[in-house]
Amino acid sequence: MLTGFGVFLCHATAQVQLGSNLQMSASGSLTAGYSGGYGSESSSSHSLDLGGSGSINGSYYNPNFASFHILPYYDQSRTNSNYQSIGGSSGISSDVNLFTGSHFPGTIGYQKTYNSTGTYGVAGSPNFTTHGNGQGYDVAWSVLLPNLPTLSVSYMAGSGDSNIYGSSSQSSSNTKNFNLRSSYAILGFRTDAFYTHGATHGDYPQVLTGITTDEISDSFSHSEGFDVSHILPIHGSFNATFSHSNYGSKFMSTDNSNNSTNTATAAASFRPESKLTFSVNTTYTTNLAGYVNEQIVSSGGTAVETNLGSNSNSTSINSSVGYSLGRDMFLSGNVSHTSQSYSGFHVGATYMSGTFNYNRRLFGMFTFSGGVLDSATDEGNSAVGMTGNVSFAKRIKNWDLGATVSYSQNVQTLLVSYTTSNVNYSTTASRRLTRRLYWNSTFGGSNTLFSQQVGDSSGSQSVSSGLSVRKYSLNGGYSKSHGVSILTANGLVSTGIPVVVSATNQVLYNASSYTLGATASPIRKLVVSAGYSHAVSNTTSYSVSSLNQTDMFNSQLQYQFRRMAVTAGYTRFSQGIGASGTAPAKVSSFYLGVSRWFSLF
Repeated sequence: MLTGFGVFLCHATAQVQLGSNLQMSASGSLTAGYSGGYGSESSSSHSLDLGGSGSINGSYYNPNFASFHILPYYDQSRTNSNYQSIGGSSGISSDVNLFTGSHFPGTIGYQKTYNSTGTYGVAGSPNFTTHGNGQGYDVAWSVLLPNLPTLSVSYMAGSGDSNIYGSSSQSSSNTKNFNLRSSYAILGFRTDAFYTHGATHGDYPQVLTGITTDEISDSFSHSEGFDVSHILPIHGSFNATFSHSNYGSKFMSTDNSNNSTNTATAAASFRPESKLTFSVNTTYTTNLAGYVNEQIVSSGGTAVETNLGSNSNSTSINSSVGYSLGRDMFLSGNVSHTSQSYSGFHVGATYMSGTFNYNRRLFGMFTFSGGVLDSATDEGNSAVGMTGNVSFAKRIKNWDLGATVSYSQNVQTLLVSYTTSNVNYSTTASRRLTRRLYWNSTFGGSNTLFSQQVGDSSGSQSVSSGLSVRKYSLNGGYSKSHGVSILTANGLVSTGIPVVVSATNQVLYNASSYTLGATASPIRKLVVSAGYSHAVSNTTSYSVSSLNQTDMFNSQLQYQFRRMAVTAGYTRFSQGIGASGTAPAKVSSFYLGVSRWFSLF
């Protein structure tokens, strides 16, 4: 086999020219070896395998006229960290650039994957492991003529299907997006106009819905608007924006077909002197239900049923001022008033806040900022809140220590009748125990509590530690999380406003995981690594609860000499989904082979 490699891989150097206008270069790697696999998801198999990956780059006539990149790969498994696939994965990624640097630049791209390993997200950690296929393409073009409005157009479409290991149900999704944008400068005004349209179809795995058949979701969104800006005296600027958005969905047997929202914003800012700045802005929004869905969709979720009523609206006026007391100190103040109508009642609130930032290290260790805020509603209710951030960094003898803590209380959310309190913290510690032995660790977490509704909270904590000595290292970590999420085609997505989402769309999650890993390089060019991860999660929707568990052990050996490498690997994977009612999926595979990097031309 090695002799065959030597005969086949005789190569020329540099780039080759084909004909008078086409130039190309190609490189890649070939892998041959013996592999085996067995488990509940596939029958036992043993075979001699041939796989590889490549990179083809080229241009026609001139790189600025047309250039292309093609990246094919075949039968790549977890033993190759570039693909991270439990089984053999194949596919291609390609793109073409046309008329680069001209007034009419464009790009075309295409991607396709087979038997790839992915994840079906669970908010927080961990995710479900999946396997499936996917493809997509994108086209973009621009017209950039001097002294005329610019025009940019792009279109993207993608689709995929997958199975969650440990469940017989399938999920699939397809997405289409179209974007159109134009800008123009005239008489000192900068204008921009845009139009976007997107549509998503998803088949949800029944294991998370508790329905006897997979749920189907159809969601669409389109928006159009314009923006105008101009420079003002006193080192100032003005900006005004208007947009109209429409969101609709059929989700979990609920038809939420029309969420039309209009948003108008005007803002001005000034800097009368180098140390003083002030600004004022106002925003008016119709149909808060549509606005809430806009925030969910923009963060990767799917439009869902909300409980705000169709005639909801919001008006806000905000002003702020800032003054620098020196290079390291800054004062700022803010006053805002928001008036909202939704769910059949009206609520208004006024917020006042002041903050102080000190950026110089106090006692050589601390930097901090802090502020207080006061809010009052139209009903006479008032609340005092605060924000604060403290950072610490210090080297004490052989210890390198660091910590950051931030806290906020009674901070306004999208709806003025709801506020949140947040705390985030992280610590780091490291020490050189001996001249060659080094230890480090981190610990951190966050917690968010939503007011006005008991039990609406989310949080996470994590800790990790590592030990290294010369060419050996050992590391481990633990994490846990909990909160409220909504079900989408891409998994469970956390939402910062669970109080307005229908209970039938909510999924509670509670998850924990730990990992262990080790790496050794006892001799030059030999690397041995192994890792183990264990994850447990509990998800609860309106109709079903599921206890889920994922375990994975992966080990790899690689020895490189010249352009060749000997690779060996072993993977054992297990995943069980409690609500599926089936036995956990188990997959094991091993591999031993040799690979050779080459340059064809």
